[in-house]
Amino acid sequence: MPSLTHVCILSDHKWRGVTPFEAAEIFPDAIPAKSGIFMCALCHQYVYFSRSGAQVRHFGHTPEADKSCPERTQGANVYIDSYSGKHDLPIRLKLLPSEFPTDFELEIGLLGVPDAFLGDLRGATIQIVPVKGAERGFQYDLREHLDANRIAYVSIGGTPYSEYQIKLNYGKSSVFSCWPERIRGIDPKGTLFDGKTRKKLPYDADVQVGKSYYLLQSSTMTSPCRAISLERILTKSTSGRHWHLYRIFAKTFDDDAAKFFLELHCRLTDQPVSVQPIWPIYRKGPYAIHHNSKKVVFHIRGDVTTKSYPRAVQQHYPAESGGAVEYISCRDRQQLISVGHAYQLSTGDFWRRLKYTYLWQEPLHYTEPLPAVTVTDFLDQTIPPGLANTLPPKGILRVCTQYDGLAILKQNGQIVEKRRLKANEISEFSTLRFGCELNVMEGLDRVWSIQYQRETLPEADEERLLQRLRGAGGPLVPMPHTWGAMASQLEGYPQVKLWMYQKIRAGSVPALACQELKSFLMRKAIR
Repeated sequence: MPSLTHVCILSDHKWRGVTPFEAAEIFPDAIPAKSGIFMCALCHQYVYFSRSGAQVRHFGHTPEADKSCPERTQGANVYIDSYSGKHDLPIRLKLLPSEFPTDFELEIGLLGVPDAFLGDLRGATIQIVPVKGAERGFQYDLREHLDANRIAYVSIGGTPYSEYQIKLNYGKSSVFSCWPERIRGIDPKGTLFDGKTRKKLPYDADVQVGKSYYLLQSSTMTSPCRAISLERILTKSTSGRHWHLYRIFAKTFDDDAAKFFLELHCRLTDQPVSVQPIWPIYRKGPYAIHHNSKKVVFHIRGDVTTKSYPRAVQQHYPAESGGAVEYISCRDRQQLISVGHAYQLSTGDFWRRLKYTYLWQEPLHYTEPLPAVTVTDFLDQTIPPGLANTLPPKGILRVCTQYDGLAILKQNGQIVEKRRLKANEISEFSTLRFGCELNVMEGLDRVWSIQYQRETLPEADEERLLQRLRGAGGPLVPMPHTWGAMASQLEGYPQVKLWMYQKIRAGSVPALACQELKSFLMRKAIR
């Protein structure tokens, strides 16, 4: 019997591929499927490993296993995300209300079509209907909802279905050039959504340790193991079925947690797949990277394959820090880049897309405004950025940023504090004094900055002050012990400081000169 060729074993916090020869060295005896040791990477079912004997040792599905595995048979119920320009459409969970939800509904995201088909949207209407359901579906005018610069989410109701179909009521079929004919919906056995974006995770997606997710399923459950935290959010009944929504996350990585998420067709990991463009300068939109170059460079992390449509020249180089650097030549103005798991079968390639984005080559005539930063003093007066010669009242500044960022406080050129800034939260900085500099960073960009420096007199003014000090009379008095501190306040007055140091060495100073200098420093502090 031929062996299954895409089998994984749990090792070092991830599912890695294993061959029958490698498995035989670890397990001299037969391993049943119910042991949960070996997993078919294509259908996520556990498989057995045969005993030694007349037949060559091999992996196989049990007779009672689901027959829809692509390596077993490519039946009508198998989703094959083929190597083409079509992509799936995201489904998003909408909580009602968002803060303390008592209900939910689902939305499908309509991505902008390529520019070549924008003219075909005039008068085009679609209907999104469940494949197996009594609902008539939802109708939308594409001209009103599609925009190349954003993703438009439209409602598909509060009743989950396992599959949806998009029908074109009126218009040209070219608008479907990048859309699938059918969209995988909600699995009653369990479907995961990202805890932040609330988008449905794709089949075979990575689940990250410590990150929160939503789990929607038709049956109740309790926490399957100690490594998993589970909290019920709500329960609703619709179309004769109960649906239960949970908040869930893995506290640590262990085998039980990994096997639990595998049953939801996801892989638990502490190093999730990521795709980060690093060259050229680009503008990021929803599922699109706008650039103006013949070559785009990505850093790819994870055990995945990168593909492009239309096909492009790709160069792959392992990175010393982990992952790989991928060079992609852009011969077409609009190109689809995908990362996912690729498997070679006897009937052809089997491809599961995990992440994708469009590369749109166009002139970057964009001016992005700086993120909003509000800085006020103790009296709630707005403080502009730049150079200031007057300290804020009580030496206090309050900073509020639009996004998360970082504040860097320097004193005389030396960093004295780094503080994380949370979006829309006020951070107070106190005891600011002359010589300090406060920079507000978002990413690698400095979006706000202020420096406090004492006001310096022109050379002519310093000369007049020096003449008054030298001409001051009165009896000589012992050198005040505060003169060292007074000299430190005269940055920018080198001739006056030199005169003071001379008097310090002499041990005495005219009384009127001492009064003149004290009066000057008081006037300077008031300014």
